[in-house]
Amino acid sequence: MLTYNLKGIRDAVYSDTDYAPENSPLAKHRVTGYINRAQLALAKEAPFLFHEQHLTLTVEPDVEPTLATDTLRCVTGDPWVLETTLVVGTTDAVVWNEYRNWAGRMLMIKDPVHSERWQVIRIREVWSDLAEARIRLTLETPWHNDTDTGLEWRIETHEYTLPPSVVNVCSLTLRRQHHNWPIKVVGQGIVENMALTQTNQATRGGIPHVAYRSTHRVLRAPTLKPATSVGQDAWAGPEPLGDFEYFYTYVWGEQEDWRTYGGPTTQTATAGSSTRYRPWVESGRSPISDPLLASTAIVVVLPNYDYAVGFNGAGTPRLHRAGVKKRIWRRRTSNTGGSPIIELPNTFFLLTEVDGHTESFTDDGSITPDYSVPYVESHGHESIRLYPGPNDYFDLNVRAIVIPYQLTDDADTPVVHEDAIDALIFKAKTYLYEAMGNTRGHLLAKGQYTEELNTVKKRHADLRPPNQLRRRGIARVRRRRGIHRQLPLSVDNAS
Repeated sequence: MLTYNLKGIRDAVYSDTDYAPENSPLAKHRVTGYINRAQLALAKEAPFLFHEQHLTLTVEPDVEPTLATDTLRCVTGDPWVLETTLVVGTTDAVVWNEYRNWAGRMLMIKDPVHSERWQVIRIREVWSDLAEARIRLTLETPWHNDTDTGLEWRIETHEYTLPPSVVNVCSLTLRRQHHNWPIKVVGQGIVENMALTQTNQATRGGIPHVAYRSTHRVLRAPTLKPATSVGQDAWAGPEPLGDFEYFYTYVWGEQEDWRTYGGPTTQTATAGSSTRYRPWVESGRSPISDPLLASTAIVVVLPNYDYAVGFNGAGTPRLHRAGVKKRIWRRRTSNTGGSPIIELPNTFFLLTEVDGHTESFTDDGSITPDYSVPYVESHGHESIRLYPGPNDYFDLNVRAIVIPYQLTDDADTPVVHEDAIDALIFKAKTYLYEAMGNTRGHLLAKGQYTEELNTVKKRHADLRPPNQLRRRGIARVRRRRGIHRQLPLSVDNAS
């Protein structure tokens, strides 16, 4: 019986194309790439063949002080930094925390010169300054001076980012306790014409019932290849020795902690760690390091992100508060240390997270990689915005089709229905024939793919059985309008 994992699909492509590369590593790498391209193409052309997933985001209410004296002021000498006027612990003042989920939210500041104008600046990071006993926050762009005091403020959440793997949003549902509210997805042009894009301050908060596409968020991918070397420290374990490869990504902010925490950081950990929280935005990956056989601890050299963006100046209030951190990913290719016996999937898993200014990390085997978080390629995050602004915390349930994990190990299986495997094979063959310059074979495989796609659509495009009657409306001629219809975020809500 043929097993349709990566190896089985690759062997089927070899057999159908009468291609015998004699275990050439380059041919294996190329055909694996064609299969992953075919899987991605299938997800775009026939998303109904992939299993839906349910994601949950936390919808946050605006933050607005109730005390007239609860204001912000500039920090002298650094226009990128503001601080609270009141000290931490003041009765009835807004209670700030040092969680990273402040990052990315919008700080609205009333202009001290033009009272009807509110300046909008995105927050980088929030922390408690122990010396001043006040909360400080860094800004994405600087305030126009470093002397203003008594600034009125509020914080709004203008957008919620979706995981980078989301291909198609099927539905959005707001949930709180035992109540559910469906969210209608509308086009951006519609909300602009209806003036729904205004800030939450202009409308009363309530239960959101409309969602629309917002800004595409992306962090520049790192370009420095991490250098690895054998360090002077001993390998502590309990991770066994072996061959390792590394890369890193940039991350900014985090989702709500209790909902997005992955696996424990060590075998004896009794609490969650912020290094495993799902970020608000994540960049693409850096180049992969050269493989290194560990005999002692491994030192991984990383770039100083804070220096690159100007947040590394000694003595400045914004020192090391750029908000961006680095996630380190590791792939094990061999196990030379004996016990414990662990698997060797050809996949990178999340190892840990370090500050943006950290220039080296020592891997001594004491951290357990998060097996539940394999790396997913990121090209940015789509974001959505809700109307009206929420007046409380809600859960936003997202039913979506997501980009499948890349098949990297021979035992990996595609997350499609089993009867769609032939369509995947035919699509991979079109890429292989095209690379070979075989036009006849390419057209033949393309025809096979189209025919197979039409066949599986009869079964999976609609959950109703083929013999069940569909009610169809009477066709009528409609007058052509001058304004094109706005395309919604979800194909399910296109009608």
